[in-house]
Amino acid sequence: MIVHTNLSFSLNYLIYMQNIFLNYQHGNEENFNPVFPFCNTSCNNPLNTENFKEKWGNSLEVLINKRINSQFEPLLENLHDSIFINLFKNDDERDKYLLESYKSFLAWWEPDGFGAQLLLEMFLEKIDLYTEIQKIIKEHQVSVTHDKLKIDVIYDDIVLTSPILKLGYVIVSYKELFHFKLTNSLSEKVTNQIMYALN
Repeated sequence: MIVHTNLSFSLNYLIYMQNIFLNYQHGNEENFNPVFPFCNTSCNNPLNTENFKEKWGNSLEVLINKRINSQFEPLLENLHDSIFINLFKNDDERDKYLLESYKSFLAWWEPDGFGAQLLLEMFLEKIDLYTEIQKIIKEHQVSVTHDKLKIDVIYDDIVLTSPILKLGYVIVSYKELFHFKLTNSLSEKVTNQIMYALN
């Protein structure tokens, strides 16, 4: 079996936008723990908050379906791809909002090659997912029908939609991988996603 582990630029940008939305939506609630990146919630909100969850979920679905069999990275090909532009209010400033969010993400993700992307890559090098996947197959007697598994790693959990279940494809957060590193065991959620992906 072949396992490919990737850090998708565009997928992590979507998580970045999810977290901005969560801060705008819940930033003033007493029990809410801010998530990265935190934005000043008293400032003008550029997001399409009326149906952000729906637009975000649609963007995620389109991106995943294209990434399953390729290294599709729309943010690197066409910044104004409709996958992302719909996350913002439909007004004259829309393109500006998208460009600013992109630059902000880029400054954190890969500033001169020494950003979050590099740190996640270094962390991934210390994790043996292949052996753990083989263990899951053996323990759960998974009948493997997909001999290739693509794993996209994201810096934070997806919270705006339910877990993604796709054949031959899994999304795993850094938090889940860190838990695996500490306990030497993947969570039940990730294990179920892997079993589904391989069937």
